[in-house]
Amino acid sequence: MKHLFFIIFAIGTLLITSCETAEDITAGIDTQVPDILISSDSAFVDFGQANSVKFTATDPSGIRRIDITYGPWNIVEVIDFSTDGEYPTSYEHTINFDVPADSATSWFSKVSTGYYHNGDTYKYTDYFHDIEIRASDIHLNERTNYARVRVR
Repeated sequence: MKHLFFIIFAIGTLLITSCETAEDITAGIDTQVPDILISSDSAFVDFGQANSVKFTATDPSGIRRIDITYGPWNIVEVIDFSTDGEYPTSYEHTINFDVPADSATSWFSKVSTGYYHNGDTYKYTDYFHDIEIRASDIHLNERTNYARVRVR
């Protein structure tokens, strides 16, 4: 009986130590998301004037696509590198946009809060328009960042 227990224990030990660890499994997988660096985290703009926001997207495996959107100002721009087949590791771009004359300067936003997610909300006055910049790499890892623009 002692020998049988020892054999079972030895086989169990061999099985446990021969398994791959999580680090071994993910060693060859790209889990790094692209970086998006915006020249200024917020900008102040005037009504009816042409403005721009500059950003740089980087990823060591290569950038596949960049989407730039902000619905209220009709900003929709897609930069897709998959059509060329060459994926840059760094890409610098400038978003050019016009601020509509009827653009809001402030509005109320509601946020859900509460530690227990019990549906409590509070209102706050928001002054910044968030232009969404979403970058994805060749492995479809995504990062979203926002260029915050305030209308004077």
